[in-house]
Amino acid sequence: MVNKERARDLRGRVFARLTVTGRYYETDQKITYARWKCRCLCGNTTIAPTSALIHGERKSCGCLKRDYPPAKTHGKYGSTAYRAWAGMKSRCTLSSQENYYLYGGRGIKACSRWQTFENFYADMGDPPQGMTLDRIDNDGDYSPENCRWADVVTQANNKRNTRRITFSGVTLSLTQWSRIVGIHRTAIADRLDRGGWSIEDALMIRKRQNKKIGRPIERISYHQIHEAILGHVHRAA
Repeated sequence: MVNKERARDLRGRVFARLTVTGRYYETDQKITYARWKCRCLCGNTTIAPTSALIHGERKSCGCLKRDYPPAKTHGKYGSTAYRAWAGMKSRCTLSSQENYYLYGGRGIKACSRWQTFENFYADMGDPPQGMTLDRIDNDGDYSPENCRWADVVTQANNKRNTRRITFSGVTLSLTQWSRIVGIHRTAIADRLDRGGWSIEDALMIRKRQNKKIGRPIERISYHQIHEAILGHVHRAA
């Protein structure tokens, strides 16, 4: 009994590296299968079914894979680094992304070197625990010289809408100053915006004078400020 595979005459036809030279029959459990005997460009002979030749599934005797081995994969698909790279690409190129207007919509793009994950990974490696991809200059592109792995706090302080305050020659975000001087960021902002306080008083006065209870002004000294700044810089490093 011969199977019902469509009886096509493929003799003389060429499929990639294979040239069909004639029919070949093989029997398995009383069923005879029609195959094709093919001569490969390398000189070897191989047997292939009709469907494999027609649909391009068989292109050689096997020498094609030996001559052109598939590129080795990086083995990082699905890793944190790969997701960071893929997210970067989508933010810069896919207008359907919810936050595209903050990236690709503003002209932010990934540099030519980082169009492939392998180059991105060679430059950035794996992110430390709890850190994600961050651009140092928020108006700059994604590139080796403008990117780093940063924690949530660092990224929050690096946002375009982050309020920055310069005092005693040091510029930090409102949140960073709040941590340094021990005054809530909302209180500092309220002093500056509604109270009309100077930056010095807003940052250095922890408690205002209260004559009713005899409480004097509690101020932070410049020495305490500078020591706190040095501690902040040391932790950030």
